Amino acid sequence: KALVASALAVVASAGASDFPSFDMFHAHCGMQATFKGRSCAESKTLLSNTITAYENGDPGKGVYSFKEVGSNYIWAHRTTPVHKYVDDIIFQMTDSNGNCVIKAKSRSETLSY
Repeated sequence: KALVASALAVVASAGASDFPSFDMFHAHCGMQATFKGRSCAESKTLLSNTITAYENGDPGKGVYSFKEVGSNYIWAHRTTPVHKYVDDIIFQMTDSNGNCVIKAKSRSETLSY
């Protein structure tokens, strides 16, 4: 029982800093976007709604699910529709002078030689 509780505690304490790092063995990409005149709270709600809309899948886009939602980030999974590859995706948000700056990263969980 103690082992299970410890494992759950580790999962529960995961955070944005635990997002997998980029390396040469996994496909990955990153980008930054600024949403002018929009708070990060509003942007986070819109982004959450979009991910929720794709939880049952969307042809060509895959199936999305939430891994973790923090105060200033959303960590999601995307599963491709055909081969069922899984990508980790994180959106990290920072309010800046009335705008929301979102830094996004995606990394394949499977090896990509």
